[in-house]
Amino acid sequence: MSGFFLFNKQIMLSLYFHIPFCNHKCFYCDFYSLGKFNKNQEDAFTESLLIEIDLSAKKYYKNQKIETIFFGGGTPSVLSVYNFNKIADKIKQSFDLSNLIEWTMEANPESITKERLENYLQNGVNRLSIGAQSFNNDELIFLERIHNSDEIKEKYYLSRESGFENISLDLIFSLPKQSRENWLNSLNSVFELDPEHISAYSLIFEEKTKLYNQFQKGLILPNDPDFEHDLYIETIELMEKNGLYQYEISNYSKIGKECKHNLNYWYGTDYLSFGPSAHSFIENKRFWNYRSLKKYNELLSQKIIPEENFEIINTEMSLTEAIYLQLRSKGIFLEEFKAKFDIDLLNLVNMKLEYLFHKHLNVENNILRFTPEGYSISDEITLKIMEVIE
Repeated sequence: MSGFFLFNKQIMLSLYFHIPFCNHKCFYCDFYSLGKFNKNQEDAFTESLLIEIDLSAKKYYKNQKIETIFFGGGTPSVLSVYNFNKIADKIKQSFDLSNLIEWTMEANPESITKERLENYLQNGVNRLSIGAQSFNNDELIFLERIHNSDEIKEKYYLSRESGFENISLDLIFSLPKQSRENWLNSLNSVFELDPEHISAYSLIFEEKTKLYNQFQKGLILPNDPDFEHDLYIETIELMEKNGLYQYEISNYSKIGKECKHNLNYWYGTDYLSFGPSAHSFIENKRFWNYRSLKKYNELLSQKIIPEENFEIINTEMSLTEAIYLQLRSKGIFLEEFKAKFDIDLLNLVNMKLEYLFHKHLNVENNILRFTPEGYSISDEITLKIMEVIE
């Protein structure tokens, strides 16, 4: 892989759009979204978003080439075709998409329709990320998903028939009381569908969620860490056996089918984001919008960009984030890292953390990266590396 991640990040720009609506708010989710919404709310949000695109493009866009676009949420696929078209038209009017290589739409099975799929493709969307989460119906009920396993398969095949050639499926493992057998059944169901990309996340008990509240009351308990570790390692092995390689802690893809938008995040490309709670990163400034649809609409009705706050990323913070994010992904490109931070990282790690090699770290093609065991304790190892640098 070339060094464009570090050195050309200013000439590229990624766009992220946060759509804050869901047909149902799952009890484990801590992303900002409304579990119930109506047409008036959707229409008002769409008009606000169009204003935000105008204002933010005027303030931050310097004619960079847009490389990736990502619609997340929430559930972006709940947008009506009419409103999605208005947003897509505004994007095309406001930004140079001549170098666009990836446009991802997140979708849940229950909101996928043939009309929406065909409309996405006509507008330039070329990657679909479907929130399956499990192929066990009891687990789907526990997670408060409003689809079943048959619907996942049905909508996956519909997406293929409509013309999508790049599809990702999301799964969640290590659910309370989940058996190894149930998890492997879900994995095998995905392998049978043969998507280009799979995201497999362990269930996290995020604060301020209904799941966390039930955990606090002792009603739901997480799995034993050793059991979760074993599931994770076995998942990595099975992904590889089925032709998907691990390129980030929770993400696996066929060669060349990595989510390029997320790689841009992890390797320092600037990104401009829109919608309530959305975070942006432009020229070492990170800023974020209010986590409130009401506040978002109010400010934009006054032609005010709804930024709540910002921070300037200094060299020390940039160093920390580079190590943390790049190790979580494909690894640290050592020559580029040295050129940017004037640190011979491999020499430092060899001198003081040599015992981590082989089991937790390896170097190949001058890239320092985790082994599967390293990914499983990534935070712990990253802290050790930061201590060595300091």
